This record gives sequence, structure tokens and C-alpha cells, in this order.
Amino acid sequence: MTPQGQKRPVLNYPASLYGGQGGMFGIYLSPNYATDQSVYLTYAEAGTLGGISGSSLALAKARLVLNDSATPAIASLEDLQVIWRDGARGRGGQFGANVAFAPDGKSLFLTVGDRQRFTPAQDPNQPLGKILHLTLDGKPAPGNPNAGKTGASSVGIINPPSDTEAAKTASVVYAYKFPGKNLTPSETWTMGHRTPYGLAFAPDGKLWEAEHGPRGGDELNLIEPGKNYGWPLVSYAVNYNGVPIPSRTRAPT
Repeated sequence: MTPQGQKRPVLNYPASLYGGQGGMFGIYLSPNYATDQSVYLTYAEAGTLGGISGSSLALAKARLVLNDSATPAIASLEDLQVIWRDGARGRGGQFGANVAFAPDGKSLFLTVGDRQRFTPAQDPNQPLGKILHLTLDGKPAPGNPNAGKTGASSVGIINPPSDTEAAKTASVVYAYKFPGKNLTPSETWTMGHRTPYGLAFAPDGKLWEAEHGPRGGDELNLIEPGKNYGWPLVSYAVNYNGVPIPSRTRAPT
């Protein structure tokens, strides 16, 4: 959109897998946009692993080039690079995909939903159900709770079960082997999230998250480093199919 309110097409945008809860999620201006014209994009990226077609959350960085001399005015995304992705792919919605930049403008926070698979939110080896803290280039940010730690070299991927209880015995459909070191532990700021669709810093510098929960269980959370927010072990609600969620009174430590 131009300052005059006119629409302009954007060229060179990445392909996204549209369907269900997937597609193009968000576009965020870099804290340094005034000098480098960088933007960040989150979207569902198509892919197949283990013979199963699926999708993954991707975070890309690009330079936004505006051409006001063209008729009509156009824009293009140049030098686009995916700086973080969930390489395991798989099925399910609830991607998360929200970005909030740290108040000092030197890092970013990325929400990653549980993809309707429940149990990965409590697995420190998988990024699903986490809030990640990354550098502006998508690397683990210094000072993270588990900075320097790496995870398992491979993880089992399940299809979305019907509810929290079915997830406990869900069969692994394929194993994903990380192409290099599994940096998930060193990227993780918090864990135990279901569908973290809102993320923002308050004027006092505190980070808040809005989370879509199961039936009757939406949450507003103050996000603090290293905390486990409990999903799917702690939730004062029920599954959407009516199956109760046996809930602890506290999140695991």
C-alpha cells in the first residue's frame, strides 16, 4: 500500500502452502528497516518427508525494494533467504508464526505452535510448542536459557491425534534426522505452548503472549525465560471433542 492508499503488487514473494490453517502468516518490518529495508516473513512451507506430504513453518528475511517510477508502482522482495524453518515438516495446523522484536532491536522472538500434535510441546528436542529467541539472522540468541546446548540427532514425527489422550499413544509415522546439530534447545526461550498466535512487548519491556487453548482454555501469558507453560499436561479446559484433559496443578519443571 502506498502512502496515498493505493495498492501495489509485490513480486518475488515465497511460495506458501495455502489450506486449512496454513498459508502466508505475517510480514514484519526489521528494527533497522529505515537503513536496510529488511522485512521478515512467516509462512507455511510445503515439503515431503518419509513419503508423507506436509508443511513446516518458515521464517524468511528479505529486502523490500519499492519502485515508485513504475506504472503502476510496484514492490519486490530481493535477496530472500529462509533463516529458520521446522525441517521435520509433517501435518497439522496451529503454526504460531508470530514475531516480536526485542526492545533493543538486536534479536527476535518467534512463536511455534504445536501443529495439533500435542506432545511435541513438552519435547525439548522439537521446536513445536515453543517460543524461540533468535538473532536477526535466525541463529540461537546469546543468553538463552539453554545457550550452547544441542538436542537429539533425530525425532519421531506423528500425525495430529484426535485429542490430548490419544496423543499419548500416537504412532510415529517417520523419523526426522536433523541435517546438522539440533539447535532447538539453544533456540528455546519457553516451552509448553499450544497455539501462540499473539506476541508483543509492553511499554515496560515485558513480553506477553496470547494463546488459543482447547475448549474454554485460552490464555494470556507473561513470558519469562526458561519457563514451561504446561501444554498439554496443564490446561483448565477440555478437548474440542469433549474428552477431558487430566490436568496437573503445576507445569513440569
